[in-house]
Amino acid sequence: RCLATLADTGSVNVVRFAPATSRIGSLIATGSDSRLVCIYELRPGPGRAIFGVTDKPNVENWTQVKQMHGHTNDITDLAWSPDGRNLASASLDNLVIVWDVLSGQRVVTIDQHNGFVKGVAWDPFNQYLATQGEQDGVYIWRVGEWEQPVGHCSDHIGSAHAVSLFARLAWSPDGQTLVSTNGYNEPKHIAAFIKRHTWANELSLVGHASPVVVANFCPKFLKPRKSQNTDELTTALVLGSSDRKFTVWVRGEKVPLVSGTHFFSASITDVAWMPDGSGFFVCSYDGTIACMRFDPGELGHFAEQPMVDA
Repeated sequence: RCLATLADTGSVNVVRFAPATSRIGSLIATGSDSRLVCIYELRPGPGRAIFGVTDKPNVENWTQVKQMHGHTNDITDLAWSPDGRNLASASLDNLVIVWDVLSGQRVVTIDQHNGFVKGVAWDPFNQYLATQGEQDGVYIWRVGEWEQPVGHCSDHIGSAHAVSLFARLAWSPDGQTLVSTNGYNEPKHIAAFIKRHTWANELSLVGHASPVVVANFCPKFLKPRKSQNTDELTTALVLGSSDRKFTVWVRGEKVPLVSGTHFFSASITDVAWMPDGSGFFVCSYDGTIACMRFDPGELGHFAEQPMVDA
């Protein structure tokens, strides 16, 4: 059932829950064509009806607690820091702004990109922030040292025809790999794997007929499906494209595990995994959302936490 409807004065382009591991409470951040970053907090008690939007009160009481002004064009992506204290926003004004969530004030404005910024992703260890531009590739920033990027990767990145508002990149759960979108290595559209510290393109995934617009990793580590009796761990990744298709990849396998076609009539816009890694959601410009679930063992067997920590 629908638990709450949140209203905005512009088209909403991105919604992100604060990390569950943070201590800042239950928060949602939204970015839209209104050029505002809004923060909502889940508070006790029943929700209210949204005037002109819903007739019935919301089941959950999500209350807007912050409006952060700073962008001068549409917001395209948001990324929370792992501790939930900071939020990065990307925009078509060519800027990335890092916000202090508690105060609602800017920490820094990044103006390195020479065109639209369409993706941001925060390293799971809170050491780096990655930003992706429409044409100038991916920049890597060390958190707290914002004067100059520590890395830049533009090989076959940002060279695809810009047909989407988004180029949403993602870190692997171990932080060792960053996957960028909107890549093109003639004649193929690709998603590029960027290696931590060297910031070089080490691998490309090929399988879409149009630019890849979103990448998202399963939050859980997996034991390889074909060799369960090993200490080796792997990861799973979903790519969504403007070709209206999504693919599921397991690292170490040469072809996608799943190729989802005929679900949507327009470009895919975003992907979100379930916290337990058992499935994911995909949404599209056509206004629909698809939910995918895996049978036990189909994706691989989830690794126990002590194995991952080791």
